[in-house]
Amino acid sequence: MGIELSVIWFVIIVFATLMYIVMDGFDLASACCSARCGAAGIAT
Repeated sequence: MGIELSVIWFVIIVFATLMYIVMDGFDLASACCSARCGAAGIAT
């Protein structure tokens, strides 16, 4: 077998994650940060 099955799954998972972030409009990181900062009582 030329390519390991685990490598194929890794590529699929990374691709799906990147597509989710891109389709979400790069809002994922800021939403996560806002939730953390808001829970900690830090003004955003």
